[in-house]
Amino acid sequence: MIWNFIRHGQTDWNVRQLFQGRRDIPLNDTGRAQAFAAGREFAEKGISFARVYSSPLVRAKETATILTGLPEEALIIDDRLSEMDFGPLDGTTYDREAEELQAFFYHPGTYVAPAGAETFEQILERTASFLRDLRKEAVPGGDNILIQTHGGTLRALIVHLDRLAIDDYWKNRIDNCALVRYRCDGPDDIPHRLSCEP
Repeated sequence: MIWNFIRHGQTDWNVRQLFQGRRDIPLNDTGRAQAFAAGREFAEKGISFARVYSSPLVRAKETATILTGLPEEALIIDDRLSEMDFGPLDGTTYDREAEELQAFFYHPGTYVAPAGAETFEQILERTASFLRDLRKEAVPGGDNILIQTHGGTLRALIVHLDRLAIDDYWKNRIDNCALVRYRCDGPDDIPHRLSCEP
């Protein structure tokens, strides 16, 4: 079974470099074009999806529907794929050099989330739960499935799948509509990363 993890297309908040957690910001025109291009690439290679999982946030659902051509009601919505809840940071600039954000970006293991925000431990816990359920469905030679999510959440999934340390959380650059693929051939199989090409 091939797991195709994809970050949503670009939004205006991505362009403005703002924290964009649970705020329901739609795609912009560039983001829609990115989703169309990703869908075209899969179609040209004859790849379709047996199931499509998506975050409930509009930017993820819109990317998934554009990319696959499926109606929104055909998506399997899973709250565990939502973006990290940044709490009061939502809508503020994510300046990696800001003193108050050094732990967040460079030492997540020591980061203390502000009141109302999700911790790294919490997002890792919910993404681990999602992967456990996904593995239960894995069979040798199984179908392609699409998992439509967000930059922060996709990094949490990669921490588990690549067995990274928490301080390597932000190690992987994940652009809008970036694709990360894994093969998992059974509940007891160790998923392994494939080329990012479909």
